[in-house]
Amino acid sequence: MKIDHFHLVLRYLHLQPVIILLLSALIKTR
Repeated sequence: MKIDHFHLVLRYLHLQPVIILLLSALIKTR
């Protein structure tokens, strides 16, 4: 179970920069 949780955290950390880039792009288009 700990391994699954660790994998989810790694996935979240990996996706975070992408989400930030998408948000910044949306703000720029406005």
